[in-house]
Amino acid sequence: PELSQEDDLISFDNVYSCGTETAVSVPCMFSNMGRDGYNSAIAKNQDSLLDVLQRAGLNVLWRDNQSGCKGVCEGLPTQSVMDIQPPGLCNDGRCMDEILLQNLATQVRAKPGDRVVVLHQLGNHGPAYFERYPPAFRRFTPTCDTRDIGRCSREEITNSYDNAVLYTDHFLTKTIGTLQGMQDYDTAMIYLSDHGESLGENGLYLHGLPYAIAPDVQKRVPMLMWLSDGMAMRLRLDRACLR
Repeated sequence: PELSQEDDLISFDNVYSCGTETAVSVPCMFSNMGRDGYNSAIAKNQDSLLDVLQRAGLNVLWRDNQSGCKGVCEGLPTQSVMDIQPPGLCNDGRCMDEILLQNLATQVRAKPGDRVVVLHQLGNHGPAYFERYPPAFRRFTPTCDTRDIGRCSREEITNSYDNAVLYTDHFLTKTIGTLQGMQDYDTAMIYLSDHGESLGENGLYLHGLPYAIAPDVQKRVPMLMWLSDGMAMRLRLDRACLR
């Protein structure tokens, strides 16, 4: 509902992940191998995309609200949301994804020059979908309010997941708003999921099946791009053509 109001948003609707779980997909996403050629042992012993960007003179920062970067950000500046923890966004050791935007503009401006910031969300990661959104986004009911989804109906699980989608929609819109406010920079956002999620199709839930037998819902993922006018001009990108 919020992103649909962003006139300049570009959606790529035929995108497939590198894997069906974070530990595989995140290192693959930041490698130059692609899914078919990916080898985790090789990936650990060569530069990731972030290493290359840093070597090229861009200041890189990884901000994490998940389970770490799986080696991708090793040796690079990183921040855990546990180091930020503003009131109202964290509870019982978990934080809403909006914490990733806390002081973001200040962090970017702390080092002059070009910046790349990775915001590693919790997003819609299961099974605790109900913990991925604040109460204001509990719009689809009834919900599954336990980590043991075996105790919930498919409708309750799906409602909780959809509420988490609503919150991600809000988080991405707020991210764009933050970038729009940084008018001293040309800015852009690329959003990409590392894997999908099964919600009861063919009796399957969550993610992590071997890629060869995993259903499309665990592999086909959203990818969105937003660019400021200045960035589009700088890169000579025709947004209408991209769409």
